[in-house]
Amino acid sequence: MQEDQKQSDNFLDWNDEKLGQYVKKTAKYLSTKSIKGYEAVTVMSALFLLVSQVEEANAAEFSIEMSDVTSEVHPNPTNWRVTVQKLP
Repeated sequence: MQEDQKQSDNFLDWNDEKLGQYVKKTAKYLSTKSIKGYEAVTVMSALFLLVSQVEEANAAEFSIEMSDVTSEVHPNPTNWRVTVQKLP
């Protein structure tokens, strides 16, 4: 990512060529992961949001816990802790 892209507040401010290159690079990265397609985009989006929170707080680590989580696929309540840690 180039410096002008890092300074931009919004992907929509990038020119079409730079945005297209970034989208293609991201799609290639996602295609190498074990999670594919829509699920990969969803997981990476969630991860990006968590990492952004750590960065904005100027912190090295962020943890969040959720209790009694259920879903249609997994109706039995489970507890979770998600930790994001900045690596050196």
